[in-house]
Amino acid sequence: MQTKRAKPIVDILLGIGLLLLMSYQVTGEAGHEWTGLAMTALMILHQILNRKSIAALFKGKYTPVRIAQTFINAALVICFILTALCGVNMSVHAVPFLSEFMRASLGRRLHLTLSHWCFVLMGLHLGLHIPAMLHGIKSQKVRRIGFGCSILAAGAGLWLFLKNSYPDYLFYRVPFAFIDYDKAIPLVLLEALLIAFFWIFIGAQLPTLLNRRADTNRKLISLIGILLAVVLGMGLTFVFPAGNEDSWNEEATPWGTVVNEENACRAGTTTPFNTIHATGPEKANYYGHYPYEIEENYFDDSALETRPGRYRQTTVAYFSASGVTAKLADWAKQWL
Repeated sequence: MQTKRAKPIVDILLGIGLLLLMSYQVTGEAGHEWTGLAMTALMILHQILNRKSIAALFKGKYTPVRIAQTFINAALVICFILTALCGVNMSVHAVPFLSEFMRASLGRRLHLTLSHWCFVLMGLHLGLHIPAMLHGIKSQKVRRIGFGCSILAAGAGLWLFLKNSYPDYLFYRVPFAFIDYDKAIPLVLLEALLIAFFWIFIGAQLPTLLNRRADTNRKLISLIGILLAVVLGMGLTFVFPAGNEDSWNEEATPWGTVVNEENACRAGTTTPFNTIHATGPEKANYYGHYPYEIEENYFDDSALETRPGRYRQTTVAYFSASGVTAKLADWAKQWL
């Protein structure tokens, strides 16, 4: 009886903790670390409370729904463990005595990628349990209204997912986290919630789509719901593309967004990355000999054997999901 009461409490705390961890502006560095430790403890407690389900993994028949659920759960646990290890490696406040057992640059990049996968997988994990939670709702009118509202929220979540460049984080393309400290805290939390809701919505439709005995009409409704959410999200991406920092303004900066980002990263620094003035096309994309993998050299370059860079006469290819969608939106506006 106590286990049944504890389970929903732990699940709610895990959900709140996840939103806080994905909203770095809200917690700050120290709060982020301590929240991560609390999440690790809650995850261990969650596994203990669900030990019977874990013990039954090798029993019974595996249906498509059970296979999907087991795969998502296993991937989530693995990602969470690796994310926690990478976080401990970078710890400054909570457990600094356990840090620095791997290169900081590698640990930071892995932490960014794995934490975003945890976010997606936890949304799917929660979504798989939604049908059971809503089983007691008998009113078809309430169900239809709720389904329609869920499609709208999921579409907004996909738009924010793309707008905030989540695909770049998921596929190991971002070495540093880009955080907007000017954004209001309630808005930060709302965005994280909507992004999570997109994956919760997808997960909630999987039991119906993978159930061989499910009614064909129900499967069709679930599939149409997902498609509508995706269309809405992509439509919002075209109507409200990413800001100027990720768009290509050919008149203002003919050499593209790489220079904008390079200039922003170098601004105010006194390291060898400094260009003093705004980076122009003649200064962009130099190839220098700088030991990127040694974190200390960002701050102390006294021992470096630096050599002058040379101009490559070309612009390095750059990809970001938000940049692509912004460019597509620009094309659409020109032709429509």
